[in-house]
Parts: sequence; C-alpha cells; structure tokens
Amino acid sequence: MLVSHLMRLPIRRPRTVLLALVPVLLVAGWLASGLGMNSRMDAMLPADTPTMRAQAEFDRAFDAQDQALVVVQGADPARARAYLDAVADAIREAGLAHGVLYRVGLPGAPSPRYLESDRGGTWLMILTPRLDRARFAESAQAFLEALERITARLAADPRFDGVTVGITGGALIQDVEADRRAMGNLVTSAGVTLVLVLAFIVLAFRRLLLPLAMVIPLLSGLVLTLAFAAVVYGALNMFSVGFAALLFGLGIDFAVHLLNRFHEERDRGAPPAAAIETALLRSGAGIAIGAGTTALAFFAFLPARFRAFGQVGGLAGAGILLMCLTMLVVVPALVVVSPSQAARPVRGHAWRWLRALGAFAARRRAPILASTLVAVAALSPFAWRARLDRDLSRVYPDDLASVRWLRVVEREFGWTPHTLTFRARDQAELRRVTKDLSARPDVKEIKSILSFLPAGIAGSPLATSLALAALPRELTDLYIGRDGSFLMELVPAVDLWEPAAYERLRRAIADATGYGPVGMPALMADIGRLIEADVPLICAACLGLSFLFLLAFFRGPRPALTALLPVVLSLVSTLGLMPLVGLPLNVFSIMAFPLIIGIGIDGGIHLVHRLRADPRGLDEPGDPADGVMHTGKAMIVTTVTTVIGFGSLMTIRHPGMQSLGATVSLGLVLCLMFSLLVIPALSSPRKRPSPVAQRRG
Repeated sequence: MLVSHLMRLPIRRPRTVLLALVPVLLVAGWLASGLGMNSRMDAMLPADTPTMRAQAEFDRAFDAQDQALVVVQGADPARARAYLDAVADAIREAGLAHGVLYRVGLPGAPSPRYLESDRGGTWLMILTPRLDRARFAESAQAFLEALERITARLAADPRFDGVTVGITGGALIQDVEADRRAMGNLVTSAGVTLVLVLAFIVLAFRRLLLPLAMVIPLLSGLVLTLAFAAVVYGALNMFSVGFAALLFGLGIDFAVHLLNRFHEERDRGAPPAAAIETALLRSGAGIAIGAGTTALAFFAFLPARFRAFGQVGGLAGAGILLMCLTMLVVVPALVVVSPSQAARPVRGHAWRWLRALGAFAARRRAPILASTLVAVAALSPFAWRARLDRDLSRVYPDDLASVRWLRVVEREFGWTPHTLTFRARDQAELRRVTKDLSARPDVKEIKSILSFLPAGIAGSPLATSLALAALPRELTDLYIGRDGSFLMELVPAVDLWEPAAYERLRRAIADATGYGPVGMPALMADIGRLIEADVPLICAACLGLSFLFLLAFFRGPRPALTALLPVVLSLVSTLGLMPLVGLPLNVFSIMAFPLIIGIGIDGGIHLVHRLRADPRGLDEPGDPADGVMHTGKAMIVTTVTTVIGFGSLMTIRHPGMQSLGATVSLGLVLCLMFSLLVIPALSSPRKRPSPVAQRRG
C-alpha cells in the first residue's frame, strides 16, 4: 500500500515534486563541481601487488621516477644551448623540479657537455617534477601547465628565434595530456549523445515536446550521480570517465519503457492521467526490477582487486538507481503537468512488423534455436583463443604532442619509456649485474651511472669511486639513492608487453638483485594479471547474482534462465567476432563484457516480464507475438539509445575509449538480436489439447 501510494505521488502532486527537485539539484551541482580526473595507473592497483611492493622499496631510496623531458631542436647550437640555460633558470626559480639535468660535467672534460643527440641538432633536458603525492593528478596538471608557460614564453623571445621546443616524458606527461583530451572530448561526446538520443526517441514515438522533456530527468539523474562520484571518489579514472555515456544510454531507457506503455494505454483509449498511472503501476515494477538487476550486476565489480573496476561498478550501480528513481518520479509529473501534449492522440504507435517477428520466432522455434547454437559454436574457437593486449602505447591517442615528441627522443637518443628500473645494493653488485644481464639475448642495454664513465674507469672500484665523486649532483641524484644503492635501467631487446617475455626478465632481475622491477611495463604486467583474473570473476558474479535476483522475482528457474540466455550468447559471440571485425582486446575493451551483462540483461527482463504478465505468456498457452510487438519496440529504442551513448566514445580521439565503445555497441546489438529471437522461441505456447481430448478428460 505504501509503495503504491508513493508511486502515485508524482501524479497527484506533480508541481510539488518538480519544485522539490530544484534545491536538490542545486546542492548536487555544487558537490559535482569538485569532481576531478586521475588516470594515474598505479593509483588503480592494490598495495600488495609485486610492482607496488617493489615501488614502495624503490621510493625509500629514490625520489619518484616520474620524469618530464624538454626537447629542443634548432640549427644554431649556441642559441639552443642558451635557450636551455634560460629554461633551466626559470624552472629553478619557479621551484618546479627537484632536479634539472641538461648538461653534465664529466671527469677530464674541459667544459660541461650538453645532452645532445649524436647526429646533432636535438638537445634534451630531464626534469624530476615536484609533485604532491596526495593530490597527484592536480599537481601533475599544474606542473605541466607551468612548464608549458615557461617554454612557450621563452620560445617567443626574439633571442631564441629558430628554436623549436616540445615536452614529453612517458606516462606522466601522456596521462595529463590524455586526461585533457578525454575530459574535453567527453563534454562534446555527451552533448552529441544527448542530441542523437533525443532525436531518435522523437522519431520513434512521433512526438516532439514530451520526449524532449526527458532531458530534465536525464540531466537530473546525471547531476545526482556526479555529486555521488565527487563525494565518494573525488575523481574519475580513465576507465570510469565514460560512465556519462553509459548513464545517458541507460537512463533514457527507463523513460522509453514508461512512455512506451503510456502510449500503449492511450492507444486503448485511456485518458492521459489514467494512462500514465497504469504505465507506472504495471511497467514500473519491470523497470525497477531491471534497474535493480543491472545495478546489482555493476555492484559485483566492487570486490575487484583492480580499483578502476570497483569505481566503475560503484558509479554505474549508484547512477542507474539514481537515474531510475529520477525517471519514475519526474516523467509522470511531467506528463501530468503537460496535458496538451499528453492528450494528443497517438497513431501508429506499435511497430507491426515486430508482431510478425514474434510470431515467426514462436512458429520456427527449433530452427531458430538450432541456428543460434550453431552460430555461437562457430565463434567459440575465436573466443577461446582471445588474448589480452597489454601494450599501453596502443590505447593512448597517437596524435598527442607528447607522443610525437617521444618519437623524436626515441629516434635521436634511443631513449624509450618502455624499460624496467631496479636497484643494485653497491658498486660490486652494480658491475656484476650489468655484466650478467648485458650478456642476455633479450637485453639490449643496461643503463646506470656507469654509462657516464669511460670504459676503463668503470672496471676499477677505486677509479669508479673517484670518478663518481666528481660527477655533478644533478646526475648522481638520479642514479645514486639515499641509501647508497644504484639505479639500473634495463632496455629490452624483446617485446615487454608480451607476458612470457616480461616474466623472464622480471625473474632474471629478481634473481640477480633481490629486487623486483618498477616502471610502466611492470605496472601494466600487474594490471594485466589483475584484469585477466577479475573480469571472469566479475562476469560470473554478475550472472550469478542476476540469476538469483530473477529467480526470486519470477519465482522459477525457467523464466530467469530465459532472460539470461541472450546475454550469455552475446558474450561468447562478441568475443569471437572481435578479431574478425578488427576490434582489439585491450585493457579498455575487456571492460565491455561485464558492461554487456549489466546493460544487456535489462531488455530480456522486460520481455520475459511482459510475456509472463500476459495470460498467453511463458506459463500459459497463447501467442507471445503481441508482447514482442509492444515490448520489442522499447527494447530496440533503448538498445539504439545505449549504442548511441557508447558509440559516442568512438568520437573521442582515444583508442582505448574507442575500443570500449565499439565492443559494448557490438555486444548490445547481438544481445538485442538474441533476445528478440530466442526468448519468443523459448516462450512459444504449448499446444492446446484437442476438443476430443478435453471431452475424454
């Protein structure tokens, strides 16, 4: 009784409900304004992974290894060197960096040597930024902005005409630039998504103002979710930044199912107030159950050891519940306060061809189920052979300025960020490990403080100690730790993103020094292991929790399994189709599979719920074609709107985001297809007993 009374409240007190929403949104908007962005990879790992333990040991001896590189090119060496001197002075004056290394006074050299490429014309400055570890994302952004201002101001000075300058430095700079790209494009993407979603709904329902009014609950739910994110998490990560597209797509789904039932009741002659009340009371349960099941599936992400997945699950689960609540409260109120729009007659609301599709699926049950199983079985070998691509360089935008300048550094200096960094306890271990690892065929080079000494000196302990004492502090601070240990850097001759190759080198380093390696390849190895372990468990938890939830709701295993089957079929088919259509399986796109479960299950729930509510549904004799005609339209509209939402990620110039959007879109389209064919086939009526048999009974 209480639930029924609360559900009718937006219909009986629509203006009060809408006015009460205003202060709630003002407070939520204020909270949401503090939401930030942090795509730092090590923040997504638990502290007990091998790389994070090695990093904690490393940090006790050395400052953080986050580095920025200033790259200078010019035809006039004197002018380029003067520019480097001016930049170094400005950086020191601003206090931007712990260390500034761009020239080295080597033992026996008459003057300091600038870090210039062998071919000449390109110079390098290595910076160790001052960063606030508690506010890493904000301080990294502030550092890069200050460095950009310094380099641009001096490059515009007439004294340095002809000098070209760029900033790079691996993950630190690329993360900040990628964050800018993602956040900037996300606003555009969200706007495009909103326009396209509303345009499609207007076309589907052949109405203008009432579907457009859905912007109000849609944006309200998004603001409430952003406020939740700001309070609980403080900042988004590179995986959760796309959740706005998810909420736009899913949030409008609730309104679509509600409006679809409203128009169906209007077709039957019900007045607007009665039609929206019937829609709310009869379809509201299915909408709430769909939202609850989807949210529960996303909450299954929370125990994931890869923290980025936990944030995605928490945001998506809470966001779906908030969006559902907003839609169930605001949409009926808007319908009641817009009598002129709601009272307009609705013609041609139903898509009659869906009735024919439902009837075909019911009549051709055996061929449809057999062909579905054959198709999925044919794709299964491709799904079984799928392997995660851990190469981070393939998920960063390749047109970032830092990426372009990184290619210059790799070409001119042979420097690469894809190395493994570790420590040697003393000089003797430094020389021994350098000799042993350099002899390995999978090692290209070992870099250390010895690289800056003449070969003859490096072989003598006494000569080495004397030479090290003569090196500039900017250089020794980089390579000699506070505890007297020595930094070493392994440049591989193999692909570090290949798990087996990385593991061989990791084991060799650990055996030689007792320390584990640090660096981006080591981080990605841990992330890859966690993702490969987390995703199957998350998918299993999503399916298991959804089944238990549906089992309790439908009070039987058959309808629960029927609602879940299209999702399972779409998971296998999507993974099998990805290599055939050129979609990579990377750290972003693998996230699509739990999302497909959480989102795709919604349509199956609505269809099974509708067929069971119809006396000719799953448990009684009859034709499910009418249920497919009415609910199928809402399923198609909601799938298209969700695909628009995730498809908009493909407009962001970020390969990782693009692969996520494309994979989710593919999976949802397959899920829709399986739902519209398989569920009616499994729901086809049993044959009625003949009149003769009835008389005999």
